Amino acid sequence: MVDMWSETTSMRIIIAAEPLENGAGLAMFLLDSVALFAKARPDWQFTLLALSAFSEAKGLEKYSNVTVVFCDRQGWRGAISRAFPKMPGRETIFNLLAEVMPAKVFRKMFGNLTEIWESLGKYDAVWIPHFAVNRNRWPALYKKGTIKAPVLLSIFDLHPAVFPEEYKQYPEILSNFWNNFKSFAQQSSSIITHSQFQRNAIVRHFGIDPDKIEVIYMPLSSDDVLDQTHDKKEINVMNQMLGVREPYMFCPMSQGAIHKNHLGLIRAWAIVYKELGEECPQLIFTSKGSPEQYRGFVKLTKELDIENKVVFTGPIERNQIAVLYHNCAAVISPTLYESGCGLPVLEALSLGKNIAGSDIPPVREQMEHFNTQINYFDPRDEKDMARVIIKMIQAPATICSETIDQIKKIKLSSRQQFLEGYLAQLENLVQRPEINSHENVRRCSNLP
Repeated sequence: MVDMWSETTSMRIIIAAEPLENGAGLAMFLLDSVALFAKARPDWQFTLLALSAFSEAKGLEKYSNVTVVFCDRQGWRGAISRAFPKMPGRETIFNLLAEVMPAKVFRKMFGNLTEIWESLGKYDAVWIPHFAVNRNRWPALYKKGTIKAPVLLSIFDLHPAVFPEEYKQYPEILSNFWNNFKSFAQQSSSIITHSQFQRNAIVRHFGIDPDKIEVIYMPLSSDDVLDQTHDKKEINVMNQMLGVREPYMFCPMSQGAIHKNHLGLIRAWAIVYKELGEECPQLIFTSKGSPEQYRGFVKLTKELDIENKVVFTGPIERNQIAVLYHNCAAVISPTLYESGCGLPVLEALSLGKNIAGSDIPPVREQMEHFNTQINYFDPRDEKDMARVIIKMIQAPATICSETIDQIKKIKLSSRQQFLEGYLAQLENLVQRPEINSHENVRRCSNLP
């Protein structure tokens, strides 16, 4: 698919994906990326470390050069988990044993990531697609000596720095962000982010040399499940099960965080309903957020008397998401903050859907990179959101052959650029003496 070098050296890449879970946007990003890498570099070996909550990663082993290791299925931990899948307090007990057992062999048997990393043998580079600041159950990544190769770190967002008020009630997350994550980023060999906007934010908040940060724009999505079409009977059955009525607009999100702006869009929908009455379509959210967040969402829809116009499906299967994408009148992304433009916009654009999205710098930047436009609104102005949505409802866009051809070109070029960018960064980690030196490897591993 790509031939950047006439001769390539076989490399072994470790991909640290322990925090990712099925259905998350970052999980979909990783699945797509590793598939691209594996096909483009069949002589490279990729070993992906994950937790069993990311079971979809196992599908990557259809590529002969990809191995997936589920850390919590190893040794005694895996055996006991299979025998007692619902044992109360199991994870807490396992994590404690994994840390305090006196012998390495016992720690490994209870799933200690440090021991698992040490058992991997020689590897040339480590790619960390996401450093979780809120779910480090086994924080081996930032223990001294764990990583013994140059590190490529992808940074998607800096939520605690951008929305500090939201995190005041979570002091452990703030500590992990400003101490462990910041320190890890500063000492990583190379960093990739997905917009100049985010690159500037990393420099500002973390004080990292901008020359160490590469901007690689996100590609248009390519997903066999998402591209599938479904017959009308299947669609009707699914709609009935989820409480969906056509026409509807689709807001697919994997979390309920404040920056995703559920509340702002719900308030805007009340304005749309007031203007259009029963001609107002349904609004379909995928994410319910936490139980507390969901209660707040439902309470607001009732206060605004639009509970029959807003549906929260909760987590659903990928094929169900595909159905909702294909049959919606438009996709809406009201986000207040992204590192690029967000997965929903990428997926919707890849399907040729009409899109309403936030007029914020990273979204604008990504769309300018694609040389395309969406229907922009101010995500902090509910009246402006409603105005744009009403205009889309009253004058729906149609997909023409020129649009389809443009999407195909964007998909091909964006995926090629993304692939070449990431492979070049991985190659540089091994090729550049100053990155691959023993001193640099020691420094990258010497973390708090």
